[in-house]
Amino acid sequence: MRVRTSPSFLLKMKIQLTEKSLAPRFLWRTHDKRDIAPQEMKTSHLFNTVRMIFNHSVPVEHQIIGCKKWNLVGVTKEIRLVAIREMLGELSLREDITEDALAQLEHMRLACRILAQTALHSGLAG
Repeated sequence: MRVRTSPSFLLKMKIQLTEKSLAPRFLWRTHDKRDIAPQEMKTSHLFNTVRMIFNHSVPVEHQIIGCKKWNLVGVTKEIRLVAIREMLGELSLREDITEDALAQLEHMRLACRILAQTALHSGLAG
């Protein structure tokens, strides 16, 4: 059985594919005002950026000690979530990540799980 497609359907698909290919890629603005894609960042820079965003997003008791503080004014929760998603995706492809960085990423994962469970329980209790 052959499926017939209308010209309007094909045009719609072409527009969607074009829009996807023209979609802006994620860029992170560094402290010195440079825009850089996660794919272009050194692994250490990528990891340190993830850690910095994490530390600015969680309560003090879950933060990783010894990290530099930067001004994230204007970096909304939504931007932080997109940044973390994009950067962790790229970081997962890297083969030169250190054991210490992996241990810290595991700490971040567990802290996020604890915070999510706490939020769920406090939401149910309230």
